[in-house]
Amino acid sequence: KEVFFGLRPEHIFFEKSNENDFEIMLRADLSEYIGHEQIITFDYTNQEVLAKFPSTIKIELSKDTKLYFDLTQVSLFDAQTEERI
Repeated sequence: KEVFFGLRPEHIFFEKSNENDFEIMLRADLSEYIGHEQIITFDYTNQEVLAKFPSTIKIELSKDTKLYFDLTQVSLFDAQTEERI
């Protein structure tokens, strides 16, 4: 069955927070500062991935960055119906 993988921007971390976090390298394409936070747009095989970090964290654009996904917060969606599984 084909599914979509969903993860909210606040569940992507710059540092590993628990042993089950999934490590991934993503290239940062865009940085948007919104007060004390920043939204970074990363590229993963031509798919946008958004992450939210404190604005004190320095992320270099056009460079691969090691990030961590909190897999306990993943949502799966049916690719045909787009309903959450």
